[in-house]
This record gives sequence, C-alpha cells and structure tokens, in this order.
Amino acid sequence: MLRVLLMVLLPLILPFVVYAAWVWLVQHKVKGGELILDWRESPWPWMLAAGLAGALGGLFYLYLTTGYPAGTELVPPALVDGVVVPSHPAGQ
Repeated sequence: MLRVLLMVLLPLILPFVVYAAWVWLVQHKVKGGELILDWRESPWPWMLAAGLAGALGGLFYLYLTTGYPAGTELVPPALVDGVVVPSHPAGQ
C-alpha cells in the first residue's frame, strides 16, 4: 500500500497541492484592495517542468530497481494446481 501511495498517488496529487498553495499565497497578497491573481503570471511552466522531472525520475528509479540482468532466462507464467505461478528466472 505504501508503494502505491508513493509511486502513484503522491506524484499525481503533489502538483495540485503545490498549485493550491500558490493560489492561497497569491490571494493573501493584496494590492490596493484588489487581488493580484492573473493566470498569465501563474507558475504553469514551473509546474510542468516539475511534473516532467518527477515522471522521469520515477521511470529512472523503476529502471534501476526492477527487472533482471541481461541474458537471464525467464520461465513464463504457468497454471499449477489451479494457482497462477508468475514468471521467474530459470533455476529458482
């Protein structure tokens, strides 16, 4: 469950939380009684860059921490006594 939270939900929700915090901060800046909230001044490029960096970082992490070394012979999944046995390296 923690893995799902950290690898799926957190990267999905974090940009929205950052944007909500930015809107909250901007709304508390008042200039002559008028809010200084203009969508053209919003941090969309920074949010896009942060989301892209997070996605690439997550993919790089998965690349480094999952899988088997090159040349490993894998046994395909099989149904044994009504139970699905997932694929695994030969010899295990």
